[in-house]
Amino acid sequence: MIEDLEDKGILITGKESMPTWNGEPLDLRYVMECLWRPPPQLEAAVARERESSRAA
Repeated sequence: MIEDLEDKGILITGKESMPTWNGEPLDLRYVMECLWRPPPQLEAAVARERESSRAA
């Protein structure tokens, strides 16, 4: 299998699973904003809520 991958230009070094994360805390709010999109009928209400929470 390794030879087959190498023939295809894929080099296995053992570092492929090493994370690039530097240990900073997870920004859960940002992650949820990226993952969750409101249904179209709620999008305006969600936008208003975000604006009011940022103003506070």
